[in-house]
Amino acid sequence: MKPDEIERRICAAIANTPLVFAHIVNPTPAMQRALFGVIEQRLRHRHEREAAQCAALLIAAYRSPDVPEAMPGLRQLIDSTSEAEAPARIRAVLAFLNDVQSPFDVIEMP
Repeated sequence: MKPDEIERRICAAIANTPLVFAHIVNPTPAMQRALFGVIEQRLRHRHEREAAQCAALLIAAYRSPDVPEAMPGLRQLIDSTSEAEAPARIRAVLAFLNDVQSPFDVIEMP
């Protein structure tokens, strides 16, 4: 398979089973956006607990400085809450994603 096809399949796997994201060492921006979509869907359907789990996966991924930032300001927010307890960090990430204008309607150009 070509790399683009591999990435597309991983993004589909994340959309269907978000916990797959936990096993990805350096998620690409497209993979992160797939997780953003899951978070948005969970929040829309009032599944806050599942959205919080996904936000925790995102926070864990950003521990690595090698992970590219998929949304401007996300790394800064995660880094600025590093001293806070996990629930506070998760709430901050969810609030950030909720406040960003149309973060889930990103169209990627080839």
